[in-house]
Amino acid sequence: MELIREKDIDPAPLAGKRVAILGYGNQGRAQSLNLKDSGVDVVVGLRGGSGSRIEAEAAGLKVALIEDAVRSADVVMLLAPDEILGDLYAEVEPHLREGAALGFSHGLAVHFGLLKPRADLDVYLVAPKGPGTALRSLYQQGKGMVALWAVAQDATGHARDIAFAYGKAIGCARAGLGTSATVPATARTTSARVRWEAKELTPGGRVRRTPQSGSGPVRESDLEGS
Repeated sequence: MELIREKDIDPAPLAGKRVAILGYGNQGRAQSLNLKDSGVDVVVGLRGGSGSRIEAEAAGLKVALIEDAVRSADVVMLLAPDEILGDLYAEVEPHLREGAALGFSHGLAVHFGLLKPRADLDVYLVAPKGPGTALRSLYQQGKGMVALWAVAQDATGHARDIAFAYGKAIGCARAGLGTSATVPATARTTSARVRWEAKELTPGGRVRRTPQSGSGPVRESDLEGS
């Protein structure tokens, strides 16, 4: 598996852009903090009255209501549990900017068609191969965690570059961003799609149960569970 390293990645695609993180759980907290420490403008989207607000603000993170965070962002990362991503996307889609980038760290919701991103959006995956606690501690040590990347939809022609810059900003490119021979990473082609293999693209290689969309409103506890 070829690994793309930090020195080969241009951070410019995220320069001057805001990243909204939806889901302040294991991965959401770590990725938010790593982005902030890399100089990226990041905001955490939470519901009003969320118990995570105090924790996020104490960590020096900007916090906004989910819809406001999405409206303000050029890149939106959906880091909630797989089983609610379909409902969460349906909730935030009206607030996504035209031509925005939509990112994931698990590939199941896209692979199984539980959400269908708008045609104008870039859709990419950067999947750290381990838990958020390790992702954060490695970053703080000046190290990194290998991640897999893929592009599912390249509406603007810049989806791959955004994925690489994101992987660099959360520290994964220090160890390397890789693709698998079974998961072609197609970029530079408008509306190009790849099939994200569930086992390959779930951190740690674990196969999670197939999520079910349409299960009702997304709760704050759901957003804190990934």
